[in-house]
Amino acid sequence: MVLFYFLRLYEIRKRGYFCTMTNEQWIAEVKRLETFFRETPILIKEYNNGHSIIGDIPKFIDSHLACAKANTGNEWFVNYIYRLQELEQAIINQTRTVQQS
Repeated sequence: MVLFYFLRLYEIRKRGYFCTMTNEQWIAEVKRLETFFRETPILIKEYNNGHSIIGDIPKFIDSHLACAKANTGNEWFVNYIYRLQELEQAIINQTRTVQQS
């Protein structure tokens, strides 16, 4: 089991996903994302992140925020924040596209 942990840690660092956030930064980022998703209308119906298609965006947001909050500072769960940040950018880009039309 310990070997698995170190192999996983090695893969995380190798891919550049190593979490460099402090607990305070983690909490602040989760709060910022919560505020963004609460205040910004979601105009896209589904989101394709290149790996999967997310059909129920509100459920995706709720589950990822819950996991990120419950595992503050745990580098195994930093990808939940990264995926929310990617979705945030997609929503911002979608909003810009609609405003330019």
